[in-house]
Amino acid sequence: YGLAMAAIFLVSTAWVWASRPALAADASAFLTASSIHSEPYPAEYAIDGDRQTRWASSGFGGKPEWLQVDFGKAVTVQSLVVHWERAHAVEYQVQVSDDGREWQTVHHQQDGKGGREAITGLAAQGRYVRVLCLEPDQFGLFSIWEIEFPDGEAAAAVAEAKRLAAEARRKAEREAARHLAEVPAKFGAEEIVFALRQPGKDGHWYANFGYYAEDENRLTYGNGGKLCRLNLVSGQLTTLLEDADGAVRDPVVHYDAGKILFSYRQGTSRYYHLYEINVDGTGLHQLTDGPYDDIEPCYLPDETIVFVSSRCKRWVQCWLTQVAVMYRCQADGTNIRAISANLEHDNTPWPLPDGRLLYQRWEYVDRSQVDYHHLWTSNPDGTGQMVYYGNMHPGTVMIDAKPIPGTNRVVAIFSPGHGRREHDGVVTVVDPRKGPDDRTFARPITRDATYRDPWAFSEQVFLAAQGKRIVLLDDQGRTYEVYRVSAEEQAAGLECHEPRPLARRQREQVIPDRINQRQATGRLVLMDVHKGRNMTGLERGEIKKLLVVESLPKPVNFTGGMDPLTYGGSFTLERVLGTVP
Repeated sequence: YGLAMAAIFLVSTAWVWASRPALAADASAFLTASSIHSEPYPAEYAIDGDRQTRWASSGFGGKPEWLQVDFGKAVTVQSLVVHWERAHAVEYQVQVSDDGREWQTVHHQQDGKGGREAITGLAAQGRYVRVLCLEPDQFGLFSIWEIEFPDGEAAAAVAEAKRLAAEARRKAEREAARHLAEVPAKFGAEEIVFALRQPGKDGHWYANFGYYAEDENRLTYGNGGKLCRLNLVSGQLTTLLEDADGAVRDPVVHYDAGKILFSYRQGTSRYYHLYEINVDGTGLHQLTDGPYDDIEPCYLPDETIVFVSSRCKRWVQCWLTQVAVMYRCQADGTNIRAISANLEHDNTPWPLPDGRLLYQRWEYVDRSQVDYHHLWTSNPDGTGQMVYYGNMHPGTVMIDAKPIPGTNRVVAIFSPGHGRREHDGVVTVVDPRKGPDDRTFARPITRDATYRDPWAFSEQVFLAAQGKRIVLLDDQGRTYEVYRVSAEEQAAGLECHEPRPLARRQREQVIPDRINQRQATGRLVLMDVHKGRNMTGLERGEIKKLLVVESLPKPVNFTGGMDPLTYGGSFTLERVLGTVP
């Protein structure tokens, strides 16, 4: 057109750490590094015995990076094994020192290939050993899965250091368990409710309801479910609802702690619907119905309910299962209306103290299909959708987020990569004060990515499910087990989900609706087209028109793949609605 043009997408359709958790045998006292890339990659991960964790340096800027071991005393070093990640050193040196200041080079590798590199015949002696990385490969940084000292005095010194660290950790864990055992009385939450059910049969975080497109009899869920109430002080367990052929999920306690809202699939039904029950197990009644799955509900402060549902009638554009997005209804289940038009999944909405909804949005518009599923907010009527945290950083599903009482922070699950089954991931505290993109304002509480459905009593105490058990955690990731499934429940394949305190809680602010449901259309206001994240160098007046494009949902997906729709390989279908002005 001879004019600069920006685009607005009307969508019918989006790492991040600040402090490491306690390690199994904390190696930080005897392993240090020149830098770390970010908090998931601390130095001690290179000597923790776990080939799934690693150290990574910051980006190479011409200055050598190093990883250093302090044995605590002078020892003889005969050999060394380095397990490099893909970001390996092409050139590096192995050095020893008696004082950590003057170094002697005992090995110089000038053609490193990465992978496992065994360095033998060193016959070196010193209190300190370091790997000095001089030249990176194509990735522009250095990363090591594990350093091993396979024999001799060095191996014995490392083993002793790990033993002492493990002993100190066990002592700290015993003290933490004592404090965690006091949580029920301290926070007025002597009882919790939770669900027992089989986890989804599909590896994706979202595929735990409905069926597969190519075969309606191939289901994503298993049978067997319970809604339970547990007294944390006495250990008494009460089963409020049990269905051997159905399933129970997503319980949430009402503000006055008198009833429980949850999603229930009766044994005679293929669909999850919303139900309520009194906390004593009486008064079970159904709120929603129809050939749809209604899951992940939450009470709102005006007595309406927000939930996610497959009523949107769309399928994952790169898989065989159904999509659920946010809906809202009255307290009795009537007046159901969509408050999201996302192409892909919304998950786990929960109100913030200011009344906005915090939820996980799978952002699929002209982006990687497997990388952007982060935290967003919206008003309860669906207006004002906005990024909350993480949307510029690919590779983590941020989900199950809830506010931490008395703070502006939230606790969430960071599920690695494209997300794990049933939202399993790392319990993480997110502080939004520095905006949605700051990597340093998310702090992992746990090391293992095996937790789900966290609840915060405070910044120091959390409740979470972990497979076959429920635990209390402190802010260092130390746990105190409060429940474990029985042998019978384990044999039935049941796992723990959604533990919630059975206690009164304060209502959030009410944000009045800004929409008129009697009108067929709405209005989008863009205040300044020149303001945005990637507008450097753009001069005012360069943008002459806006292209308005709609991304369309996929009504069904029989291949489960990313079917290319254009020459360039796009697999979302879009249509141009027009230009402005």
